[in-house]
Amino acid sequence: MKDKNSNKVINVYNIFPVAISRSIVSTPLRPEDFQGEQFSDNIGNRRGTNSAILELPHLANLKRELEDSINRHFKEVYQPEDPQMHLYITQSWLNDTAGGEYHHQHRHSNSMLSGVLYLSVDPQDSIKFLKEREDLPLVFEANTFNDFNSTSMAISGFETGELLLFPSTLKHEVPVRHSKVTNPRISLAFNTFVHGSLGSEAGLTSLNI
Repeated sequence: MKDKNSNKVINVYNIFPVAISRSIVSTPLRPEDFQGEQFSDNIGNRRGTNSAILELPHLANLKRELEDSINRHFKEVYQPEDPQMHLYITQSWLNDTAGGEYHHQHRHSNSMLSGVLYLSVDPQDSIKFLKEREDLPLVFEANTFNDFNSTSMAISGFETGELLLFPSTLKHEVPVRHSKVTNPRISLAFNTFVHGSLGSEAGLTSLNI
């Protein structure tokens, strides 16, 4: 970018970015596949009581496709040396957020990558990610927000069947939905962990999982 007070060009680099991916699943999502699931109250919305919903036999094809997407993301972004290293889904559950409701700020512990698959969603719905590391020990108002000075970033425009993958350590929330929204926001969320050889013998960090 160019310095406002001169013609000097300043080269600015965005280092250590956080990788988030969006894709559309090809497995048909039939409403009857999720009927009868029970929910309990969560902070701001409701969460499914079945924390292994993807283990249901009739969802085997969907689980297989999700794990394939997870590992394509993992290998493209992180480039593990061990060709056998892969992620697998550990827990999976439904979230139901009605109009006027929200999903509180949280992160997913004991997980590598987490995902959200939208089973029903309104185009206005969004998910907000929050940056916890500050580059400067200062608080001031910004004239224009960008990738460097923003402390949160919202993603919206989702459609049914869209899959969002992100690092489990990344704090996120679902902002309050408009009270007049009629489309239900129902998502299938999941966590993952790793199989493979980690670290190195020479570095005294070797671990086989």
